[in-house]
Amino acid sequence: MTRSGDAGPADPFAGVDPTPRAVLASLTADGWAQLRSLVERITEQTGSFGDWVAPERIGDNSFSVGHRTQGPILKDAYDFAYAHGFVMPGFNWVDWELGREFVADRDERVIEAASPEVTLGLIMTFIRGDRFSEGALLEAFDDGTMPKLFARLLDFAPSDGTSGTVARSCT
Repeated sequence: MTRSGDAGPADPFAGVDPTPRAVLASLTADGWAQLRSLVERITEQTGSFGDWVAPERIGDNSFSVGHRTQGPILKDAYDFAYAHGFVMPGFNWVDWELGREFVADRDERVIEAASPEVTLGLIMTFIRGDRFSEGALLEAFDDGTMPKLFARLLDFAPSDGTSGTVARSCT
């Protein structure tokens, strides 16, 4: 297992179709522009990307369950990720060692060195993980992790602004 930004000894992306690089290559020029705009909005955000809704009494012996909500920018990022295939069927994010380690320690060097595969894998790990640990995605936005991951995706944008390829300097 390596922290250098590669997937590690066993490729957790083997059998994932489309591949992470194909997902990024499928982004049109408009898709890259939408991602740039989204990253700008994420970067400009001050305060939390969501809220905590406290439990409320709904009867003599009953309370509603408190829960986290997604603010508009987090919701837009979530929707963008699903709409553009960033949540890849077949990727076993639960057993991905680098993903588990990163969620635990949030080592920024991993993001700085991350390949397209690792970047999309980490984004997917937080998005999918939120289904099992409510508030995990909001926390990853609020602590700056997800904003850095979305910004890292822009490093893979084609230098000529077109679609259909991933920037060579980041492969």
